[in-house]
Amino acid sequence: MLRVTWIQHRASLLIMIAIFGLVAAFMIATGLSVHGEYAKYLSNKCSYFGTFSFNQSECPNLGTSLLHSLNNLTIVDIFMHVVPILIAMFIGAPLVAREVESGTYQFAWTQGTPRSSWLTMKLLFLGVIVVVLAIPLGLIASWYAQPVDAIGFASHWQPGQFGVTAVTLPALCLTGLLAGVLIGVLLKKIVSAIATAGLVVGSLVVGIFAYLDNAIFSIHTTATAWYPSDGNIGVVNRFAPVGIGPKGSWGGWLVNIWYEGQNGVHLSTAKGVQILGRIFASYPKTQQVEPPQYVSTWLANHHYSFWISYQPANRYWMTQSFEAAIVLGVGFVLLKVTMKVIRRFV
Repeated sequence: MLRVTWIQHRASLLIMIAIFGLVAAFMIATGLSVHGEYAKYLSNKCSYFGTFSFNQSECPNLGTSLLHSLNNLTIVDIFMHVVPILIAMFIGAPLVAREVESGTYQFAWTQGTPRSSWLTMKLLFLGVIVVVLAIPLGLIASWYAQPVDAIGFASHWQPGQFGVTAVTLPALCLTGLLAGVLIGVLLKKIVSAIATAGLVVGSLVVGIFAYLDNAIFSIHTTATAWYPSDGNIGVVNRFAPVGIGPKGSWGGWLVNIWYEGQNGVHLSTAKGVQILGRIFASYPKTQQVEPPQYVSTWLANHHYSFWISYQPANRYWMTQSFEAAIVLGVGFVLLKVTMKVIRRFV
C-alpha cells in the first residue's frame, strides 16, 4: 500500500517537497543576511529602549535595513499560510476522488485490504510526510523572524507568525490534508473537489488568522495597573532589556486596556475617552511638567487607574500548543466523518 500510494501521489509530493525546499532556501539565504545585520546592530549597542549607547553613524542605517526585512517576512508568512491550502487541494482532494472518478475504487476496495484500512494507510503515509516537512519549515520561519522580533519591529505573537511555527504549521497542514480528503469523498469529482477544498481550507486559514488567535490570546490573561510614567504600553509586546518598565523583560502580548474608577469599577470606553479629554484639557501648558508624569498624578488624584491585560512571554508555547490542539481536534473530527462516509460508500 505504501508503494502504491507513493506511485499514485509522487508527482504531487515531489512538487510539494520542491516548494517547501524553495521557501526554506529563500528564508535561509535572506535570513543569514538579516542575522548578520542584527549582529552588527547588537555590536554597535543600538537600542530603541535607551539603555545602551547609541551609535548615530551606524544604528539608523542598520535599523532601517532590518525594518525593510519585514517586507520579506510578510511575503513568507503569507505564502506559508497558503501551503495548507495547496496540500488540501492537490494532495488531499484527489486522494479518493481520483479513485472514484476513474472507477478504480471498485477494484481497490475488493482486495484483501478493507477500504477503511486502505484509506488509513494512505493518510498515515501522506500525513507523516506533511508533518516531517512542515516542522523544519516552521523552525526556519521562527529563526528568520527572530531579529525583527527581538528589536520590536514585529512579534512572534502576531497572527501572521503565530500560525506558522514548528507547532502550529504541521497541525494546520495535517488538518488541511484531512479536509481535502473529506471533500473528495463527498464530491467524488477531482476538479470540483480541488476547487471546494481550496475555498473551505482557505476559509479555515483566514478564520484562524482573524479570530482564533485573538480568542486564544484573551484566555487566562494577566492584568496589572499601568502608569503612563512607566512608559509606552507597547513595550509589553517587545523583548525589552531587563529593567525596562515595572515588569522588567517583557516579550508578551497586549490584549486589552481599560480605566477603573473607585472601588475597582470597570469604566466603559466612552468614559475612558472622557477621562482623556479632561486630562488634556487640564494639562498646565505653562509649567515644565512631563505629560506622562502629569497623567499619572492626575489619575491618582481623581481616583482613577489605567489597566492592561496581556499574555506573559512564558505562556507563548502553552498558547501555541493550545491552538495546535484545537486545529488537530478539527482534523480528528474530519477524519472520523471521512471514515464513516467511506464505510457506507457504494
